Amino acid sequence: MGKSADAGRFIVPQNDSRNRSGHFFEQLGLAIVGGEINREHRQFGDIVNDELSLGVEVKAGDSNNGLGIRVGQKRMYEEVQRLGFPYSHFAYLLCCYVNESSPQKIRGKRSPRPLSLLKNKWEKYSFFARDVNKVFLLDLAVMNALEKKVGITTCRHPEREEEEDIRIRRRELEPFCNGNGTAYLKTLGLDPRKWLIGKYDLGVSVEIWDSESDGPMYYSPRFPFYTVLPAKFHHKFQKLREFIPSP
Repeated sequence: MGKSADAGRFIVPQNDSRNRSGHFFEQLGLAIVGGEINREHRQFGDIVNDELSLGVEVKAGDSNNGLGIRVGQKRMYEEVQRLGFPYSHFAYLLCCYVNESSPQKIRGKRSPRPLSLLKNKWEKYSFFARDVNKVFLLDLAVMNALEKKVGITTCRHPEREEEEDIRIRRRELEPFCNGNGTAYLKTLGLDPRKWLIGKYDLGVSVEIWDSESDGPMYYSPRFPFYTVLPAKFHHKFQKLREFIPSP
């Protein structure tokens, strides 16, 4: 992918009591975007960066299920951005990872997907560190355009009541990767002259502390990172984060 950049490092701490994959990707997002994790004011997103006046919502999903965007949550970000305070920009960090099952069938059924076989949260964190394969930072206006394209569905969640979702599949993101991003922006109703699509070969260092082992596990994943941001803000983001775009 040409020149590369290092986003930094992060630690998944030993005393983390939450058993959810979202924690790993929040830490990954923090290494990429900078700023700090937001735990107090959920209307501003998972990560806030005061220097960029940016709120970021982090979502992760595999190639089978895509990424679920909660409509009610997104409307909240739209209202804060409309007011322009305390953050004037919002974006979604979409993290994709590989979780393919074997093509071989067992007793007429497809073999289970690897992630479903992991019971220990530290094993899951290690899985994500090895298998994250693409990350996107999409401006809220791009997410609005994708919402119009794919529509809204009603979903049931194990831990929440039935709610409206926007389901983003890989096919909705692929044009930003294969060189067709400019034409794709037009189909989404956005003026390509006002947008920039960035492409980076990004690396991070991950330190995972397993409470059942004597020391940390270290990983150094590299993956393509794509940004679709307003041109002026894109330059500001790139300069502040010191990323080198790939040709």
